[in-house]
Amino acid sequence: MQATAEAMDEVVRKNREIYDNTSGADWYLTVYEGAHQGWEFINLGGLTVANRIAQLLEIDGEAHIIDVCAGQGGVSRYLAAQRKCRVTAVEWNPGQVRTIRNHLSKAGPGIASRIDVVEADATTWRADELADGAFSMDALMLTPQTGALIANTAKSLEPGATFAISVICAGEHITDAMRRFAWDIDGMIHLPGPGWYAQALEQAGFEDVVLEDCTDVAIATSETMERALRANEARIVAEAGPAVFRGWKDVGAVYLNAFRQYQLMYLFAHGKLAR
Repeated sequence: MQATAEAMDEVVRKNREIYDNTSGADWYLTVYEGAHQGWEFINLGGLTVANRIAQLLEIDGEAHIIDVCAGQGGVSRYLAAQRKCRVTAVEWNPGQVRTIRNHLSKAGPGIASRIDVVEADATTWRADELADGAFSMDALMLTPQTGALIANTAKSLEPGATFAISVICAGEHITDAMRRFAWDIDGMIHLPGPGWYAQALEQAGFEDVVLEDCTDVAIATSETMERALRANEARIVAEAGPAVFRGWKDVGAVYLNAFRQYQLMYLFAHGKLAR
């Protein structure tokens, strides 16, 4: 699918259909509590990748970082709470922006005061002040304008700043059927191989680009969610219905198999903006 206006309309529709309602018992029991120790992360990397980002970006209480395509802001809240940094959370889906703000209203001033929520398209938005680093977790496969987003993010960073990305991409054994499944179920429209991300980062002005294969993290998280799903079957069925439970079970099995067979790969890519 090309990045036409029609295609973008479909991406927007798909994103809202899938990600505007992530607060049910199925999400909490399977993903947040089941896989991420209660943190509301809609990603595979969880604390493993969030802590790796904090290390790479050298995040501390003086840092200002950008969460690109922040979703419902779970990682922004985690880093603000654990590292005491300032975070600008950029998200274009208004439903998820509302969710971020709702969470912040309950988070207490110590966290809420450190996070600035911006409803904007990350392919065109520019920060008022250059940031010390940026990250994006499990979002860049959801837009056909990923190259423009990476290039535009560079314009909001200080020279020498790190941009770290975790993303699902094509494995060496990907099939057309897997691509269709990933689009139909989760709106994944952009599934190039890992080399594409190295090229995109370098073209945007990032140096010392590193690609890390974190598929083992994706497999481990998927297996953990599968166990949590089984353990909480009765409650999920009671609160969300049997069809929802079967959906999680069937979809989870497909993704787990895809990672094990390298139809899909979980990539962690990062580079430093040229000085």
